Amino acid sequence: MTEREWRELPHLQREVKLLQGQLERLRRAQERWTMRRPCEGEMAQEEIGTEMRELERRLQATVREYLMRVEEGYAFLGEVEDSQMRQILNLRYLEGMSWQRVAFAIGEYDEQYPRKKCRRFWVKEEGRI
Repeated sequence: MTEREWRELPHLQREVKLLQGQLERLRRAQERWTMRRPCEGEMAQEEIGTEMRELERRLQATVREYLMRVEEGYAFLGEVEDSQMRQILNLRYLEGMSWQRVAFAIGEYDEQYPRKKCRRFWVKEEGRI
């Protein structure tokens, strides 16, 4: 994975939560819609029901795609040999912590330390690609 892909991971995780919330609201709307069914025109109901199912299918596919990308990040993390680097990557990109919080979490007091170590790691990694 590249640094750019890693920078997307916290955003993808937040987007997955948003999409899951949308799916839940869509399911509740579908339930309410099916309760009103006898009062509405049958053709319009079928069309709306079909559109709602299609929207639900697309949202689920998007969630699956994003979760697969996050899982790729975890798989890549498992391949990193340096324990401290794994911690830095996990805290910064998967947990979304600031550099200052990452530094404190790994026992450092200067945010420059994990930031510089991470920069060196990505330069080395991108040299492999």
